[in-house]
Amino acid sequence: MGTKICKICERELPLSSFATTKNGGLFNTCTECREAKRQATLRLKRCIPGGGGKTPPFSDPDFDGKTLREVMDMMSRAKRWMESRGCVINLSGEFHETKIKKLKFE
Repeated sequence: MGTKICKICERELPLSSFATTKNGGLFNTCTECREAKRQATLRLKRCIPGGGGKTPPFSDPDFDGKTLREVMDMMSRAKRWMESRGCVINLSGEFHETKIKKLKFE
């Protein structure tokens, strides 16, 4: 049974510690290092505590120091305000104005 050196942890491990590629070869990193990298990427994407997460490249005094709930309430109020003035907001965040038709009751 052969061995291979992991390019990340630089340990010499048996070939069974390496996953196979689509074409039948072996990855250069062991399964432990690949799993650790996958977990780190998931933490970053999900922004869970301890994961770091992506931070905005700017600072906004309207939102700094506010909790997620407070920001969502502010956005909800802004959405209702825009809709009351004839704007339609799509799920993608885009909006367009519509004409408000007044109903006539006879």
